[in-house]
Amino acid sequence: MRVAELGFEQPDATATAVGPPPPMPGFHAHTGANVLSVNTGAEFTGVYTNALAALLPGGGIPRRLRVRGWAWLPSGRIRSTMLVSTVRCNQRREDVWQGLPLNQVVRRFQKWERIEQIVSLPADLQPTDQLTVYVWHNEMDGEPTYLDDVVIDVWR
Repeated sequence: MRVAELGFEQPDATATAVGPPPPMPGFHAHTGANVLSVNTGAEFTGVYTNALAALLPGGGIPRRLRVRGWAWLPSGRIRSTMLVSTVRCNQRREDVWQGLPLNQVVRRFQKWERIEQIVSLPADLQPTDQLTVYVWHNEMDGEPTYLDDVVIDVWR
């Protein structure tokens, strides 16, 4: 079941770095007019946050989630930037954390490349636990990264 479709055309408070793509020859949004930009000096950029109970009708807990979208990297010098899916469990148990290193899935640069991450979730999660999907740009002096058309799907 699709729980979020983030094309970044209607920015909200959780997507703090949304706007038109920077002026570079041949660069444009994958679709629409806006992209999520993770610029040099920004360590984290939020994409999506919600309680697990809000993800499925009737408040069930998902057992798997898929995050997919499009990434645009200027070059292969991106070393540790990740698309991260995490479930924060309020210190009740260890948080669930899975990162997708973009340099391992993006093979062509200065072009939009499809990315996808599937996460299996443990059975002991609670409805109040929070799913957060964000970009971790661990290289403070690294090159910018751009995402567009991010989709989050969940299954029981």
